[in-house]
Order: sequence, then C-alpha cells, then structure tokens
Amino acid sequence: MSKDNVQFMADLTYGKARKQFSIGVNLKPVDWDQKKPGVKSSCKQESAYNGQMTLMKGKR
Repeated sequence: MSKDNVQFMADLTYGKARKQFSIGVNLKPVDWDQKKPGVKSSCKQESAYNGQMTLMKGKR
C-alpha cells in the first residue's frame, strides 16, 4: 500500500453490535466522491469498486 492510499472500510451492524473492517481495497483520497458517495469515474477500478459496494449493500 502506498503512503498516499487509505484503506476502504465498511461497517456491519447486527442488532446493536457494530463492527468495522477493511474490504481489502486501497484508494487515494482524491478518488473518493463524498457527494455520491462512491469511487470517482477517474479511478481505473471505479466500476469494480462501486460494484463491490453495491453487492455489500444488498446483502442483508
């Protein structure tokens, strides 16, 4: 991991218990769109990363 990159973290809540974990993706902060929220289209892996987030959101 480059010193410019940060780990992509996810939160999982079950009942009242909350767990934060890394999903194994490292991004440069400039590649993150806070308004969307998601990975900006200028990032090479944008569709893969945003697709992975969509899959994670759908699993309940």
